[in-house]
Amino acid sequence: MSELILAPLAVRLHWRLDSPAGAEIWRENVTGLMGRISQMLMDEGASLIGHVKAMTSDGGARVSSIAAGRPPQVSGSFPDNQSELSLDLVVLVYGLETDGIERAIGRALEPGVTMEAPYEP
Repeated sequence: MSELILAPLAVRLHWRLDSPAGAEIWRENVTGLMGRISQMLMDEGASLIGHVKAMTSDGGARVSSIAAGRPPQVSGSFPDNQSELSLDLVVLVYGLETDGIERAIGRALEPGVTMEAPYEP
């Protein structure tokens, strides 16, 4: 049996909208992004998603995805009436190297979202 690669990645995402959005819009945007990231990880060749977790930089909201096709779980509250949001994203998957994880995240991003370089261990 071949060994599975277990790769972690932590990055910060910055989201900028053209105008301020309410908490529900931010919730929809972030959960949609988390679902796309999970799907892109599988499309990239991941064998298993350990977790994809995001937390707003103020710690108010947390979103977790453990499988493509399953709705992400949300706890806490998103900011209201803001045009920018920062997320700390932590991904742990089996079957992909770190560069594959970065590619998957990059493919999942929509206009207005940028990814900082990965955190150094």
